[in-house]
Amino acid sequence: MTQGYEENFQDFETEINWDEVGGIVPKGRYDAELVQADYQPTAAGKHTLKVRWKIGGVHDSATEAAVNKMVFDNWVFTQEGAFKVKDFGKASGIDLPRTISKAILEEWCATILGTQITIDVDHRMWQGEPRSDLKKYHPLGGPIEAQPEQPEAPPPQHAKNGHANGTSKAGVSKGAKPATKAGAKPAARR
Repeated sequence: MTQGYEENFQDFETEINWDEVGGIVPKGRYDAELVQADYQPTAAGKHTLKVRWKIGGVHDSATEAAVNKMVFDNWVFTQEGAFKVKDFGKASGIDLPRTISKAILEEWCATILGTQITIDVDHRMWQGEPRSDLKKYHPLGGPIEAQPEQPEAPPPQHAKNGHANGTSKAGVSKGAKPATKAGAKPAARR
């Protein structure tokens, strides 16, 4: 008996298509779940999380082969480099820690696992090989498109002069005859 072999384990056979193992995730927009987040400082001593997203849904049927594949990202926690972390917080609605330490980030990791959002995947070269590159985080289902601003409705126009009440600046309706006193002769036209 092999050491570590479980007594209740039922052996089975499975087929593996080695041509489909690995590879990069096609460019596209995907719904994904955060399945792993581990603290790992950089060689320069910066606080960093290595995160892994599992693709659960596609936004384009041409990228269906990506379902269940993994996309990796690194989140650097510095004032200058935490833009992806901020993007994640905005997309997920999760509060971000203001104070950063190993203990705080490890505790925070446990609270964010299972988060589902939408991600944009692109490609980049790394050591001469193409790699999936997580570009942007969005709320689950896709980005919330900004609604174009509606211009304020202009006031109703009642006269050609542009004043809402149909009068000129002097308060006289344009095109109206000037008021006259009773019994007075109308002014001569020039």
